[in-house]
Amino acid sequence: MKGRVLASGYKIRVVGRTFLTRRAKTIENDIRQSFKDSNFNRIGEHRGNLPMRRFNVEDVVSTCLKSNTSYADDRRSVVALDKSGKIIGMVFHVPIKNKGKEAGEYSWFYTSSSHPLRMRVAAGNRMIDEVHQMMRTAGFKRVVASMGTKEGAEFLKKHHGYQLIPGKTNTWVKELGPRPKKG
Repeated sequence: MKGRVLASGYKIRVVGRTFLTRRAKTIENDIRQSFKDSNFNRIGEHRGNLPMRRFNVEDVVSTCLKSNTSYADDRRSVVALDKSGKIIGMVFHVPIKNKGKEAGEYSWFYTSSSHPLRMRVAAGNRMIDEVHQMMRTAGFKRVVASMGTKEGAEFLKKHHGYQLIPGKTNTWVKELGPRPKKG
């Protein structure tokens, strides 16, 4: 199994559709457990007096697993695995090819509630760092995203500098900056 094993005993891997297909049931169970008590945000931006529904766990499952086949060539997912190979968390559908756009968006991310909080936070940070590096490498200058949950938005704001776009209710941006120099 490829991936970097970190001092904390977990590894980060970039995976494709095959991994998602093989582990679909486990991933679905993890998603349902991780998001069961989530405070979901509204979908999109407010439009006058039109009612807007909130994201829900079915949206997460559908986006991450059911739409898996449409992302085969230009998207990958990032997974954190513990020493025994159990999933600690995932970030879904990271763009790895840029079609001339400055901004890109990845899909949902989660960490499994079956692991200790400290490990989940550390793995979450490493996964997001990997996502940002992948997107920089693809040529994106920023991430622009809607956040599915308030907890996810707060995590990305606190640990990775995501900012709410002024005048928007749920559109966040992260400037990726230049690629770090190897040295």
